[in-house]
Amino acid sequence: MIDQDETLLLAKRFGLEVVHDLTGYSFVKDQVQKLPYTFVKQKLALPLEEREGALLVAISHPCNLEVIEEIRCISGCDVKEVFCPQNHLEKAIEKCYHQGEKAASQFIEGLKKGENGALLEDREDEYDLLEQQKNPPVVRLLNMIIIEAIQQGASDIHFDPLGDGMAIRYRIDGVLQFRHTPPPNCRNN
Repeated sequence: MIDQDETLLLAKRFGLEVVHDLTGYSFVKDQVQKLPYTFVKQKLALPLEEREGALLVAISHPCNLEVIEEIRCISGCDVKEVFCPQNHLEKAIEKCYHQGEKAASQFIEGLKKGENGALLEDREDEYDLLEQQKNPPVVRLLNMIIIEAIQQGASDIHFDPLGDGMAIRYRIDGVLQFRHTPPPNCRNN
């Protein structure tokens, strides 16, 4: 284990640009989530923007070249990295992936009203999971539920079938708590 000062010196030695404030980058500002939250949080690598045909990624460990290769494989893009101290990077990750407390509930209400895209419209079988806006509504809903459960400290998520739909409950502090009831037609055929 090396401390933050040694990591900073190592990043400079490798010729990495050092960035402390990530809030001005377009992906953080607009909450564009190019990679799954668990990957970004575990690997401490956050995509910031596309620059000169490459994906600009902030990392907190300049020696971890494996994560850069993983991002290159997942995204299909060339990757250019910048160094950001871990505490600043973690704040930017939370800002980028944080959703409002009622986002999943509002999305489900929109589904019930027929908003948020047609639920049963024909879609191509293949779609890019990394581009959230192109995902079918059910995938966007699942992403929102997972993020909400993480933010609320849930240890697990229960999808309970009902006669005419399902109930979604989170286990928080050992207690199952009711959260949502998506409309019955919330699926892709």
